[in-house]
Amino acid sequence: MLCKRKALVHLFNFSCLLCLLFCGSLQAATYPVIPAESGQWQQEDVAFGLVTARAKSTLTVPFALKITEVRVEPGLPVATGTVLLRFHAPDLLKKISDYSGRRKLFIVAEKQQKIIRKGAKEHTLTRRDAVGAEETVTRYRANLEQSWDTLQTMLELLNNDIERKDVNVLLDKKSPQVVADVLGELRAPFGGIVNNRPPQVGIWMQPNKTLLELEDLNQVYLNVSVSEKGLSNWLHGETVIEKGETTFRMKRLTGLPGIDIHSGMRQLLFKTDNPDILLRDGQWIEVMHRSPARQVVWIPETAVVSRNNKTWCIIAEDQTYTPKQIKVGNVSKGKVPVLSGLEAGQQVVRENGYELLYRDLKELIQFVD
Repeated sequence: MLCKRKALVHLFNFSCLLCLLFCGSLQAATYPVIPAESGQWQQEDVAFGLVTARAKSTLTVPFALKITEVRVEPGLPVATGTVLLRFHAPDLLKKISDYSGRRKLFIVAEKQQKIIRKGAKEHTLTRRDAVGAEETVTRYRANLEQSWDTLQTMLELLNNDIERKDVNVLLDKKSPQVVADVLGELRAPFGGIVNNRPPQVGIWMQPNKTLLELEDLNQVYLNVSVSEKGLSNWLHGETVIEKGETTFRMKRLTGLPGIDIHSGMRQLLFKTDNPDILLRDGQWIEVMHRSPARQVVWIPETAVVSRNNKTWCIIAEDQTYTPKQIKVGNVSKGKVPVLSGLEAGQQVVRENGYELLYRDLKELIQFVD
């Protein structure tokens, strides 16, 4: 009998509470309140991005060579044009010897042409002799140019931009064998980091086999996937990567966002400087985007109550407590930005608002044996 009476008392109290809430207000004076504060807020969205080096290259050559010297180690940065390794290559020697021989023939032919021209002027040689000498020089010049083009192509594969006149100076002073040893070096096509262990000194490398892998990580790209719904948030504001004490500020590349045909996610491409090489090619990393600041009001996190997928707070005015539906952003340091539904200066219940809005019949009635 006693249990039944207590249950009826609790049921009566809860019924009174519901009546007051649905009427729009509740008379009470036992809940602490706090004014909503005016301020600014930036929406923060988080996604993951795939890091890609600005440039990557697998260094190979189309001819066999023997490694004679290695000047790099994995993970060490190198500047553009740095000599990475030296080698002996029979094909390189052959191209240099061919160019040297054709150059000598051309030089001799030019000298002979000058002599024949002089003889033709002095009428000691015929016009036919002069024409023949000119044809010989023309033919030797064409052969020489063809030989240089072949040698230059080989040097370009080694990332060696030595000028032709400097090659000629070397050949004037040294034999083709010595010049081949001087030019037998592989240089870095761009500044970057060696990504693999180089071959050992003394071994022969077959044509088109990987010698070195080089990555330029001084600047990197990030491909970030975001949902169609959240895309608009990422088009304006600030995008950053925070790694330890370092903040990388991203620059979005212009153009329409791409679409991943498999997931339907929108693809945004960013780039950033990477001076300390903290970001690595192929790395997945968290990316944060902050939308432009907007004016909001702030209330404590404890003043916010959720019910039926909606967000509420309790407004206090003249000893009356009224539930108010609001739209909020993400919690920051214990406070919640209210985007709509509340004005600065309005008094809200600071805590225990669920007692006014969220408790149901099962929570209020406690049966006693």
